[in-house]
Amino acid sequence: MLNRTTLIAYLLSGHDMECCVTRSDMLHGKIAGIYPSLCPDGQEENLLILVDRLAKGGLQVWLQVDGRKPALLEKLLHIKDVHVILNVVGGADAAGRIFGGAPSKEDLAKTIALVQASPDGIIRFLAVPHPADGGQWAWPQRADAAAAQMVAEACGQPTLPYVITAITPDMAWDMRGLDALPEQNMLVYRSASRQFLFKADIAK
Repeated sequence: MLNRTTLIAYLLSGHDMECCVTRSDMLHGKIAGIYPSLCPDGQEENLLILVDRLAKGGLQVWLQVDGRKPALLEKLLHIKDVHVILNVVGGADAAGRIFGGAPSKEDLAKTIALVQASPDGIIRFLAVPHPADGGQWAWPQRADAAAAQMVAEACGQPTLPYVITAITPDMAWDMRGLDALPEQNMLVYRSASRQFLFKADIAK
């Protein structure tokens, strides 16, 4: 069944934006499920129209990005009441497996600057299932959380606020059949992240 966001996206572009517009897991006047970094080439204007209509409809729009397409993000952030979360899921290899591509150092730096300049912008390590051998899925390893080094090198700010969190079954992300992330894993991710971003901490 189409929700409001996916319905508008379908009316604008048919199935072309399905990869970057999904259901929202936010409530109370907020809406998420929009991923500009995944926007297909040629659909940028339709995504701008979509976000503008949602925002003008009285919704607080939360975009989720992976560091790619900062120019599109900048245009979207000019729309009133649009907010952004930068998701870091691992290094370039992990980002490629999960998002289909990884940002360049330059694009990541531009994205970080945009997130920092936006109201309530969030930069976070997001623990999501990673593809493993034999068609299986697994939670990230300590080395994946060390992607904080990639963030630190891109922005040159070792004191950058950085949140560590994980998907849960009630979110729009696919758990891939895994049980909830063990709490101990979060401590491992925090330790790995703090080697490069000193203010890294687990989300409250």
